[in-house]
Amino acid sequence: MRKFLPLILALCLLSGCSRDNIWCQLVLVPQMPEGEEIAALTIDSSLQGNYLRNINTLETYNFPALVGGRLRLTVLKGFYAISFDGVAELSSGREKKVRFTAYSTEANSVCLVEDECTLTLPLIVLK
Repeated sequence: MRKFLPLILALCLLSGCSRDNIWCQLVLVPQMPEGEEIAALTIDSSLQGNYLRNINTLETYNFPALVGGRLRLTVLKGFYAISFDGVAELSSGREKKVRFTAYSTEANSVCLVEDECTLTLPLIVLK
């Protein structure tokens, strides 16, 4: 599968964007299972399993700060693996340990080839 990713990316890029625009404005929207509002999200970037990684280039991006319930950043178009553990501070003031792993491997990575992409990240609450 991995040997075909560059070819698939090239096809996506050739069909989905001009040569001048290789960037995607990515918006990540973390979502609690019970719909609770997240005031702040702290992701421990020191953990090896926490990443926002372009599978094609292996470039890893830092998670931005949560602003208005969203994490916004600019990434190179391509296939991405996303996984993290963190602490969500809810608008009620309570804190919960959370995890996101829906796009954690090459097999279930997400393809970002549009100029703007919004991904909802359903969080798992850890005990």
